[in-house]
Amino acid sequence: MRFVQKGLIFPVCLFLFAFPVSAAQEMDMSAAVRRGLEANPGLQAARHELTGSEFGVEASKSDFGPSVTAGYGYTGLDETPHFQRIRTGDRDNWALHLNVSQPIFTGFRLMNSYEKAKLARENRQAKLKRARLALIRNIQESFLRLLEFREKARSAEDTVKRLKEHLKVSRSFYQVGVRPRLDVLEARADVADAEQKLLSARNGERTMRARLNSLLGFAVDREIHYTGELDFVPVRLDLSDCLKEARNSRPDVRMAEKSVEIAVRDINLTASSFYPHIAAEFDYYSQGDDPGVDGSEYQDPSEWQVGVNLSWKVFEWGKTYYEYKKAREGKSRIESELEELLHQVAYEVQAAYLRVRETREQIKVARAGLSEAREGYRMARARYKAQVGTNAEVLDAQDRLSRSEANLTAAMSGYLRAAAELLAAMGREQTDILGSALIK
Repeated sequence: MRFVQKGLIFPVCLFLFAFPVSAAQEMDMSAAVRRGLEANPGLQAARHELTGSEFGVEASKSDFGPSVTAGYGYTGLDETPHFQRIRTGDRDNWALHLNVSQPIFTGFRLMNSYEKAKLARENRQAKLKRARLALIRNIQESFLRLLEFREKARSAEDTVKRLKEHLKVSRSFYQVGVRPRLDVLEARADVADAEQKLLSARNGERTMRARLNSLLGFAVDREIHYTGELDFVPVRLDLSDCLKEARNSRPDVRMAEKSVEIAVRDINLTASSFYPHIAAEFDYYSQGDDPGVDGSEYQDPSEWQVGVNLSWKVFEWGKTYYEYKKAREGKSRIESELEELLHQVAYEVQAAYLRVRETREQIKVARAGLSEAREGYRMARARYKAQVGTNAEVLDAQDRLSRSEANLTAAMSGYLRAAAELLAAMGREQTDILGSALIK
């Protein structure tokens, strides 16, 4: 039996080396954004909508060409036609009709419909860009939140380690009778509190990983190792340049401008009813007393005719006039909405810009505070070990150190998220804002 068990060791080892357990996939922010832009279902829906609008342009273009209508039918009479006992027709009648109609002038309706379809396509292009910007913003926000929770967990682990070391010292002092048991109890309580915070940070990290997976089209429980650090990235942008770029690049601004142009086309479409419509017509007829429609004794086999038709609604109780006025008011409304949007865009850009400046200063303050908190904790521990400091001083210094680490983490995360928000407010697609990817 032992021989069999030992004999299995080599094949099992060989199998493990031949088929190693696959490690979790690694992905940085840039790769995550690219993956999301390719696989996100919401973005795919926007692409399908854009493709549909392109077909709409081709459909409007086809209206300029001739249309062909064909008809084929049978009419059966209850008796053969007669006039004064003289047969005048057939009881069975088969007919084929072919009509070709070419519009010549439609009051500029066809041209305006075509231009409106092209504007709708451009509107869908801007809508797709808006969806891309929103997705990039969500991915970057979730990615930075994940890194923030990861850093909080790392800080919580250090806190637990420091508190356990202090607990060990407190217990040793208590056992030799130089410190009261209260020191041990207080240290234990702080260790338990720190472990709770560590569990919360790890759960937040798992939650944000699931959120990222869903944005990228992965299963929420798939093991993806998202790599990156909360490093400082200088934002070298001038507010006036940001405002100008937002005015020229924001997709919602483009959509609003296209809506104004579409409203102009709607006015022209309504005004087309003021003009006559002219079309050339060609009709071909073939009839007979059998399905071959090759004529009969009483019917010619075929005939054709060509002509030009003009139609004009001269009076309609003011309907066209009031529809025209309604279209003009619609255009004025959209222009007012565009002006309001421009003010909103300027506000969003300036608010994000000021947020970047605020969080940048918070990083400086948090770094200085962390340096002082580390020195204070070192001194409090040294004093306690030398029996000249108290347990409360050590625990208070530890709490200040943990809060200082959390403040720096929050400031770094807030700064990068504010930078991502600024880029989105400007309408700029930038896949990565970490590491050496300077924002200029």
